[in-house]
Order: sequence, then structure tokens, then C-alpha cells
Amino acid sequence: SKPTDPQILAGTALLALALAEAERPELARPLLDQVIVDSAITFPANNFRTAAIALFGGVAALYGSGLQRRVFRQALEPKANQFCVFGAGGAVFGTNHHWLARLALADGETATAAEHLHAAAQMCDSAGATFWAERARSELVGLDNDEPSLRPRRPDWQKET
Repeated sequence: SKPTDPQILAGTALLALALAEAERPELARPLLDQVIVDSAITFPANNFRTAAIALFGGVAALYGSGLQRRVFRQALEPKANQFCVFGAGGAVFGTNHHWLARLALADGETATAAEHLHAAAQMCDSAGATFWAERARSELVGLDNDEPSLRPRRPDWQKET
């Protein structure tokens, strides 16, 4: 790329989430660490921002620090009742409630996570987004069964004190 090309920093959210889901924290965490500086999200306010916050929130739920999770939760809360759409509508990643549920669960707030998943399922049912509605319900069942795959996966070197 040329120095004059626009930087779409939010695009790294897709890569970071894929790496996190593939259990590659050594590759996902450095991307996560680049997007929050001094308790602020560094990528610009454009049509990628909200979805990038949600997807990086998913990474933070698995491997992030408490500060990172708080920053993403605070940024997503006002947009909880929106679908998570990347760019100009090319990719939908459920609702922001889904990602807030993951962040709440990572912070040990199971009841809050369940509330967000219920809201996500209702929104998706109303919109006819059956895949995402079923995913929210599946994660609700996972909460009830204390499913380990929904819990944060912090390596020993990154345990919080």
C-alpha cells in the first residue's frame, strides 16, 4: 500500500477474531493490544467501527484484560439493540447483544450475559435471522450447562490478579 491509501484498521478485527477462535492467543493478542491505547479505541469513526468493536470485544472476551473488556463494553452498550454489520452491509455478525454477552461472561456476569443472549435471540427472531437466533439460544444452553468453550481462555502468562 501507499502512504496515501486509506487505512482500514478495523479490518484487523476479522483476523483477530479468527485467530482467537483458532486458539492462537500469541497472534490474536498483539492485534487486540494495538486497538486500545490509553483506554481509547484507536480506529476511526467510519462504517466499520461498531462491528470492529464487537469483533474485537469477542477477542477481548477470550484473551483480553479487564480494561480492554470494559472499553469495548462501554462502546457497545449504547448500540446493543443494533445488528453487528461490517462495512456497508456485506457481513452480519449477529447483534451487539451477542458480543456484549461474551464480554459479560468473561467478567463473570452470567446473569447479564443471559439477558443479552435473550435480547439477541428476540431481535434475530423478529428480523428473521434464524441462524443468529439459534446461536444465541445455543449459547444460553451453554451458560446453563457451564460450557467451557464460552469461558475466557487466558494462558497462564496472562492471568489477571
